[in-house]
Amino acid sequence: MTIRILDLMLQRVPNYTDVTVNSSINWYPDDWIQPDGTINNGKGEGGVIFFRATGSVSINGTIHANAKGYIGFYDNDAGYDTNGSAAGGNGGESLCGVGGAGGYIAAGSIAYGSNGAAGGGAGYYNTTLYQGGNGYCGGGGGSTNSVSGGVGSSSSGGAGGGGSGYDGGGGGGGYGGYGIAGSYSLTSTQRGVDGGINTSGNGGYGGAGIGGGGGGGSYGTADLSKMFFGSAGGEGGEYTHNASDHFPGKGGDGGGIVSIAANSVTVSGNLQVNGENGGNGVNGASLYGGGGGGGAGGSIKIVSNTANLGASKTSATGGIRGIGYNSGATNDSYNGGAGGDGRIAVFYLNSYSGSGVTPGAEVASQPSNTYGVYISDEINTPKASGFGQIRWHSDLNKYGLIEIQTRSGASNNSTDGTWEGWKPVVVDTNEKSIETADTHTNWSGTNVTVSEGDVTRNVDYYEDEDETTVADITKMVSSTNGGYSEATISSLSLADFDYISIWVRASQTGGTIKLGFGESTSTENEMTVGMDTVDTWQKVYWDISDVPSYQRNAITKLRITNLTSSSNIFYIDNMVGGRYMRSEGGSTVTSTASDYMQYRIIFSTSEVGYKPTLYNVKLSWSNGYKVEMTDANTARIYNYSGESQELRLSVTGAGGSSGGDSDWATVGANIYRATGKVGIGDSTPDVELKVVGALCVKSNADDCAGATAGTIYANNTSVQSADLAEMYKVSDLTIEPGDLVSLDPNTVGEVQKSDLDNISNLMGVVSTAPGLLMNDERSDNARPVGLIGRLPMKVMTTGRSVAKGDVITASVLPGIGAVRKDPGMVVAKALEDTLDWADSVCQSVSGIEDIKWPKDNGKNELKPCFVVPVDSFDKSVRESLFAQYNLTSSDSIYIGKIMAFVDVVWYQPQWISDDIAKMVGDYNAGAFGGSGGGWKIEENGISTSREVNVASITGTKGDFNILNTGLLNIGDGSVTADSGGNLGVAGDLTLNGRLKSNNGSIVLEIGDGENDLFVIKNAKGETLFSVNPSGQIGGKGTYRGEWTKINPNDSIKVSHNFNATPSQISIIKSDNIQGYGFTSKGLGSEYYYEYYDNNSIQVYNKTGQAIYVKLTIER
Repeated sequence: MTIRILDLMLQRVPNYTDVTVNSSINWYPDDWIQPDGTINNGKGEGGVIFFRATGSVSINGTIHANAKGYIGFYDNDAGYDTNGSAAGGNGGESLCGVGGAGGYIAAGSIAYGSNGAAGGGAGYYNTTLYQGGNGYCGGGGGSTNSVSGGVGSSSSGGAGGGGSGYDGGGGGGGYGGYGIAGSYSLTSTQRGVDGGINTSGNGGYGGAGIGGGGGGGSYGTADLSKMFFGSAGGEGGEYTHNASDHFPGKGGDGGGIVSIAANSVTVSGNLQVNGENGGNGVNGASLYGGGGGGGAGGSIKIVSNTANLGASKTSATGGIRGIGYNSGATNDSYNGGAGGDGRIAVFYLNSYSGSGVTPGAEVASQPSNTYGVYISDEINTPKASGFGQIRWHSDLNKYGLIEIQTRSGASNNSTDGTWEGWKPVVVDTNEKSIETADTHTNWSGTNVTVSEGDVTRNVDYYEDEDETTVADITKMVSSTNGGYSEATISSLSLADFDYISIWVRASQTGGTIKLGFGESTSTENEMTVGMDTVDTWQKVYWDISDVPSYQRNAITKLRITNLTSSSNIFYIDNMVGGRYMRSEGGSTVTSTASDYMQYRIIFSTSEVGYKPTLYNVKLSWSNGYKVEMTDANTARIYNYSGESQELRLSVTGAGGSSGGDSDWATVGANIYRATGKVGIGDSTPDVELKVVGALCVKSNADDCAGATAGTIYANNTSVQSADLAEMYKVSDLTIEPGDLVSLDPNTVGEVQKSDLDNISNLMGVVSTAPGLLMNDERSDNARPVGLIGRLPMKVMTTGRSVAKGDVITASVLPGIGAVRKDPGMVVAKALEDTLDWADSVCQSVSGIEDIKWPKDNGKNELKPCFVVPVDSFDKSVRESLFAQYNLTSSDSIYIGKIMAFVDVVWYQPQWISDDIAKMVGDYNAGAFGGSGGGWKIEENGISTSREVNVASITGTKGDFNILNTGLLNIGDGSVTADSGGNLGVAGDLTLNGRLKSNNGSIVLEIGDGENDLFVIKNAKGETLFSVNPSGQIGGKGTYRGEWTKINPNDSIKVSHNFNATPSQISIIKSDNIQGYGFTSKGLGSEYYYEYYDNNSIQVYNKTGQAIYVKLTIER
């Protein structure tokens, strides 16, 4: 095993309110020094300025970390008397360590350059060939004569390599930009190779010791998610023969690090992390020394709401090349290479400005939000029977907050619509609705136009928050910077909540929208929202944990403000207060155990400069066995395998034997056991009470002789649920509680969803919570079918409501019932009505497959209902709905659940046929006077030629026919009926029911005398209605018409025959002949009436489409 020892520097990050650097101040850190393992304030300390401020940072003077990064070396080697000796330059320091030492001659020893972060240059001795060192994260060292130069890193940028002996130039260091090779103007082999992107150059070679060091390449990322120092340049080569005054150029130090997080940052002085220039070689006659490579620029990171970096005030430039000399002469042959630029990243929320920022191309400016969301992949939790706790490790950085939600499902695709919603989501505990935005008139705009929405929302990983109804979204449009819309709400408290979340969509990106809320005014608390993408829904989480609870316990005002003068179309929906799982030491997961789960992490901060960090997440779930000691005398074993198991638990005491004191106790005449399980006939019961045998429950001392094992004998039973159900197998696993089912004609003992094709096999309704369950076969392919009793069932309506007492049968929709109007098979009677089902009450869905039924305890307490468009069904169902209910593609139907009384034996027509057959058999056997001449049973009824004496005739249905030659005489002629069918009544005719004709008109004839009238009076004798022989109507008449169609731009004449001007006329308009779904009452400008004469009016239709009207005209 390899043990690696790391040197770490701990950097304190101070937190301020406001920071001002005065114009006379030059603020910089100590120098960076390579750590040596000791703890002190010298070596290993320096190079970094990092601070935060909740307010403003004003840099009027200078903040810099110039030349405070990785170190370039200078070590003038002593002279030697050996002929023609020279020393190579040292490689520069970089992110992987120090540079390699340059080789030089000592008493004729070899002079190879050493390997290191960047390779050292080779020494030179009397034409002997030596090679430069290799770079691990930088350029290679220069070599002498014809030996190839040292190899630079092919996978990393970094420091510049050292120049070879005599006067080879050192390579420039790299970071954000790459370093330039030393001895740049030499031939392609003599000069070093420039660095590149994540790669460093090789050293040069050739001639008598003028090989240049390779340039260091770039590394790191533009967003400065990790900040680095700039790398150092390589040292130049030097001539050492008999001359102690030949000096090389020093490798330039890299730039350091400055990181500032604040509400605002303004630079009017200087903000710099520049690399140091490469040092110059000695200048003089007969003097030699290569120039040093420049150091690379360092890192500047700014995080703020607003950032102004000034004009040419902010820089992270690389150092320029050092000048090399040969006998007092200079040219690029002896110069070092320039260092690469560093990196500058600006994260802003509201605005960013600055010019002449160097390096300008490396400025990573992007909006910075105060929140973020991470959604995990689907995590496989096979056969999970229970989720435990979720734990995580984080650094909240003082102002940060991390909270988590989870959800679960049976598939490995959490966006397929089958997963349950995110939890926890308990109303008023985890979420509190602030403003739904369903009603746009709740908002009033100032330089903002507010209207009803015209878009929907369907966002992956937020399936439980999709919005399919455009009217339930509020739209706002503004071209005024500062235009706003406000809403006043009933006072509510968010003192126990950490977030305000809201769905927002805008046509302008960046910080274009601002949210506000307060108790008295809507600007007491505000947050600017950074919109990431044009016309894309974005869920915003506003961290309000820093707002004192007393300032958010009576909120009444809300505001949405536009922050751009460009035309901005923005939408809002569902403003909610939130607080979720936030105990990182362990929060209980409330999602339902399933084969997959997923977690959602909400990161937020109340100060943009302070962002929380999450390190790891740990989730526990159960899917095996667990033994738990619940107390000193009880052990409990859990089966989480998902299948029935035969398990045995052995318990051994401290002395080696099992057992112990009894857990039974007595209180007065009572004996009880506080914990554990009781088994009779079973030493290891798996439930609280287990009996192997029969159980006898009697109200007296009678025995249960002959009892069968596995049977309960009792005088009476009582259960909370109200239906008797029996388990039946199913092939269709989508069958669920509330579905109507029929016997499957192709499979014995199996049921299928009922529809009009299998209505003759109608069986029952799948029970939700059976009170008594028979044939208990617990498996995925079995369902409890309620045979009798009260239970919830699915029904559909198409305009006419279900009333209490209506009988329910199968419909065109499989598994869903409908009211039956004619004789036939039925399965239940409605115990609840659907009078309140309306579009404003029932949830709208795009299709029946999108219905998600809420959990139910068998009492239908939630009374769910849904609005389903007709055109969402397949063609065969649509055609059935058109034909049976006179619907069109633009109509919708309601589907929901009601409580109903189910009885599987209702109305069996075959039994009636059997009864008739038995009666015929009885007659042929001699009943009813025998077959020899009494009564005759014929196709059209029963007849006899004998005299019949009848004391009374009663019945609810049927015909009483008198022979054509006979005469019915009742009450001494008070009522007579002759063979012509004429009925005569001598006195008053009193009816308790209706006077009705099934085959034609009812004609009442009156005399033609002037005073002959047809009169209708009330119990007081007042004339309500009268007609004389001329057709004139009198009395307190009211004319009520039926639904009458009027074509577009047409009219109809309606006669009332009052012979007078009506006192009141009202019209009800509908778009269909059934009369439901009417759009208005009274008179409108598009349909109206005019008086035609005293006996009629004319009704006009100017709507442009056919309508139906019903008139009520009062005399």
